[in-house]
Amino acid sequence: CLDISHCPQVCETVLGALGPMFTLLPADKVAEQVPRLVPALLALYRRNMDPHPVTQCLAAVLLVVISGTKTSLEPHLDNLLNVMFDLVSECAGQLLVEVERQRPQVCTSPDYAQPLTVKNHYEVLRCFDRIGWYSDITAPASLSQQTGAVRVGIPVETLHFTDRVVELLVQQLKNNNGRERIKALFVITHLVNSSENRVNSRLTDLVAGLRGMLGEHDCR
Repeated sequence: CLDISHCPQVCETVLGALGPMFTLLPADKVAEQVPRLVPALLALYRRNMDPHPVTQCLAAVLLVVISGTKTSLEPHLDNLLNVMFDLVSECAGQLLVEVERQRPQVCTSPDYAQPLTVKNHYEVLRCFDRIGWYSDITAPASLSQQTGAVRVGIPVETLHFTDRVVELLVQQLKNNNGRERIKALFVITHLVNSSENRVNSRLTDLVAGLRGMLGEHDCR
């Protein structure tokens, strides 16, 4: 159903229906479908179609996955994080140009003249938020009932996923490519502003990375 070789519009329609329908699946069916669905969604980014429906569907799938067991997502986590990071708004390039010109005011958000790019940018950030979900309440009550999720505090795999997200961001903060560093800043800003507890356990590492960018030796 994700073959777009004949009609990308049909695929986009399928994606629009697939995301909401995925929340209705029982937990065992979610675990069964994730190993096939996530790689199929990521593969669509290489095709000639609007990425926004893909990212929107992926965000919906991740919302279901993080409410239950994440073991089915584990084999695809590295690829998922790398693809999501590559999709962070192209505004990063514009921001870098402004920084290099040392202008007092620079772009700090996507180019709103391109609404589809803006929508996809924020869906990508939503995906990062869900991959790094770190909360005592792992999902809304209705979603937990639908997927069979059990609330037992913060699962070990959740902390592991949070660590993987932060490790990627810290690594990119050290990247020699200014564009990649700015993309990391977009994601960090979103995670901290949306819910600090998602990255609270690794704030020291993030601060150290940011301090390194500034060339400071004292974080006070």
